Amino acid sequence: MERFLEKVALWLDKVRNAPVIGPVVEDLITMTQLLTDCARGIYEKLPRWTVFGLTAALVYAFSPIDLILDIIPFAGYLDDTAVIWLILELGLARDLMQYRDWKRLRLNEQIEAYRRQLAEEYREALGDRELAAAYLTEDLHIKLLLAAPGDTSRPLPCTTKRIPIDAERLEELELRNWEQIGEFFAQVFRDARFPWTRFGRQPFRPEYTTQVDDAFEIVD
Repeated sequence: MERFLEKVALWLDKVRNAPVIGPVVEDLITMTQLLTDCARGIYEKLPRWTVFGLTAALVYAFSPIDLILDIIPFAGYLDDTAVIWLILELGLARDLMQYRDWKRLRLNEQIEAYRRQLAEEYREALGDRELAAAYLTEDLHIKLLLAAPGDTSRPLPCTTKRIPIDAERLEELELRNWEQIGEFFAQVFRDARFPWTRFGRQPFRPEYTTQVDDAFEIVD
C-alpha cells in the first residue's frame, strides 16, 4: 500500500500543473497523506468504505488505462478529474476536511513538543553560564552568547557556543522558510526558564540583522 502511495506522490508532482486536474491536486495530496497515515495506524478515524473510495479514486487516476488517454491535451485528464470530484461529492470531502483539521492540530502539538525539547537542551548547554543573547546564523546554527553569572560589565564578556539546527526535523514539521524557522526559534528562547544575564534579555533574531560589537565582547 505504501509503495503504491509513493508512486502516486510522484505522479502528483508530474500533473500538478496539468490542465483540468491541477485544481484537484491538493485534494489528491491530502487523500494520499490520509491513506498513508491510515496504513501506518496513525489515523484511525476513517470508515472502511471511505478508505475503499479514496483508494479506488487514486487507483483510477494513477492507472495507465483511462477512458480518455492522458496524452490528449486537456481532455486527457477529464475522466480522472470527474472520478475525483464524484468521490468528493459522495461525502469524502467532509472526511478530508476532518483529516486536515486533525493533521493541523497534531502538527501544532508536535511543534510545541519540539519547542519545549529544544528549550531544555539549550538550557543544559549553558552549563553554569548565563545567556546573554542567541542568534540564528545564515549557515543554520544557533549561536549562544554565554556570560559569567552576575556579570554586568559593558561591553559584556561572552564566550560563544554554536549548535547545529536539525533541518530534517524542521522540514517534517513544515517549517521550511527563513521566517518560519526564525519565528519557531524565537518562541524557543521566549521560554521563561532561561537564565538571562542581568545585562538584559536580548530578543532572538537572525545574526546578520544584529549589531553586537558594542554590546558584547567575545572572549573565546
